[in-house]
Amino acid sequence: MVEALYTLLGTVIGFLLSEWAQSRREGREETRHSAAVANVISTEIAINQDFLARYKASALKAPQDEPQGDPPSLANHRAARAMLEIPLPSFPTQAYDSLLPDLGNALKPDELTACFVFYDGLSKLQAIRGAIAAALRDQREEWNLASGGSGSVPIGRAFGMARKFDRDAPTL
Repeated sequence: MVEALYTLLGTVIGFLLSEWAQSRREGREETRHSAAVANVISTEIAINQDFLARYKASALKAPQDEPQGDPPSLANHRAARAMLEIPLPSFPTQAYDSLLPDLGNALKPDELTACFVFYDGLSKLQAIRGAIAAALRDQREEWNLASGGSGSVPIGRAFGMARKFDRDAPTL
């Protein structure tokens, strides 16, 4: 009877130790997975920030032949035109898209918020660039129609044009 009790007790203790070891192993794997997700997302964000910094630097670089000390609205107008002339880099979002379900476990709440704000900012930049491009395209079409294709518009007609890009681009 005692031997059967020891056997049963040994089986129960062995089972509990096995479950405890498996639980610890799963916890370590989950911690490693969370760290890997955080590293991949932070690397993708760093790459995108580098793309943004280079894009901004090239868009805001003042041409040598233009006068320095322009009013801010003219400088913003030139920057808006430069944003359209310089191709917008293709921002990688594969890691963000594929790891989105795991972000809640991998990142702290403030990191998660910063991550969402960053990727939302990327989509807003692309939307703003699209709005600027549409305004410039519309303005060029109106100018072309008003000039009859010659490129020069009589002053009376020029004042009546909406000039959406010139008006809106510096504020975007």
